Amino acid sequence: MNKTQRIVIAGDIHGCFRALDQAIKYFEPDLVLQCGDFGIWPWTDMDKIAEGFRTTDGRVVPAHFCDGNHEHHQTLRMFRECTSPPFEVGREVFYQPRGSTITLPNGRIVLFAGGAYSVDKDQRTPGTDWFPEEILTEDDFASFPNIPSVYMVISHAAPMSAALPPDLFPQVPGPIPEGTGQGVAALLAEAVVLRPLPCPFQPEAGGVRVSRPGLRP
Repeated sequence: MNKTQRIVIAGDIHGCFRALDQAIKYFEPDLVLQCGDFGIWPWTDMDKIAEGFRTTDGRVVPAHFCDGNHEHHQTLRMFRECTSPPFEVGREVFYQPRGSTITLPNGRIVLFAGGAYSVDKDQRTPGTDWFPEEILTEDDFASFPNIPSVYMVISHAAPMSAALPPDLFPQVPGPIPEGTGQGVAALLAEAVVLRPLPCPFQPEAGGVRVSRPGLRP
């Protein structure tokens, strides 16, 4: 009988690798899937992830991350252009470009769809801490694999239909530009929302409800 695999799905880390390391030691997972804004910048201390993330007994836990919007996209582009997949940036720490997939031990496929719109772009410097390629493009989606085979989508952008509680993002100024999350919404609709699978975006009358499960005691 196959052992049940424990997976941690983590949001924005922004280079705070110590926090992820603490979560791994607390939950003792078999795998980490990270939803972007991982924290790869020219000034990132890569030594912190060179040896990977470990459980309390020293086991290295594989971690796979997609890109978010607050990323140094030039560095991520270098990984894609100068090396071959899998893009291992630390021991068992993998960058997953848009449209890339991994296969879980039970055969189910996880698709990574990184990228998002920066609502704070006006406060950032193009080419330094803001990059136009943060947005998913039609070319990105055209390169994605057969969606019906995908079990889970790991993305940084929420679907446009997501009813995000205003207390979560009180600083977001006005509507996010049209099209930013439409592709992710379509991916979720095809790959997740229409199936009875565990997903942070649960179908609900009038839109999508965001569930925020609490930590175990």
